[in-house]
Amino acid sequence: MKRLEEKFEKKFSESVKDQGEIPENVGKRAAVAGLAASGTAAAGGAALVAHIGIASTGTAIATLHGVAATSATLAWLGGGSVAAGGMGVAGGALVLGTGGLALFAVGGIGAYLYMTRKRAA
Repeated sequence: MKRLEEKFEKKFSESVKDQGEIPENVGKRAAVAGLAASGTAAAGGAALVAHIGIASTGTAIATLHGVAATSATLAWLGGGSVAAGGMGVAGGALVLGTGGLALFAVGGIGAYLYMTRKRAA
């Protein structure tokens, strides 16, 4: 983990060296903000689907319980069941997994831009 942090710090320093004065620790703060945003969005997205989604059988996902609810939610996120032409549960797991990473990156970049913006005097 330490090595990954050092590589991130080096790349970050190289990418912002010509950007003017940057507050100390802004990179770490942006990473934390991105991680928080991605975790919240992934959990919220799955919860939203569970409440308003419809399973491939036509049943409201909110009325399902346990493994059936989990499978139906993941299949919905994956574009529907494999039989219906979607990617099924595997696709839903992929969407949640990579969606979290994408949101982490977007959230981190947004937080970085916000924290390093030029303030009008």
